Amino acid sequence: MVEGDNTPKDDFFCSKRVTPRYTRIKTIMLDRGIKSIQDLADKCGVSRSMMSLVMHNHKEPYLPLKLKIAEVLNTDSRVVFPEDDGVEKV
Repeated sequence: MVEGDNTPKDDFFCSKRVTPRYTRIKTIMLDRGIKSIQDLADKCGVSRSMMSLVMHNHKEPYLPLKLKIAEVLNTDSRVVFPEDDGVEKV
């Protein structure tokens, strides 16, 4: 990485990598007045670390967590997780 270059490193857990899921959840959070990942995590009963992994698409949440995130964000789970085809993965 060159000095002054803000391009993210090609690192699996690079915090600067923004996924469509992250953008979607963050936009809904801000619309609902939830300002931080920690606030969302607390309301959902998971750690900030887990919520960050879910938002950055590094961890696929189980159905109960998907439903809880949607409930806290006051929206349908298909809005938050549109990539789901309605069939729970085994």
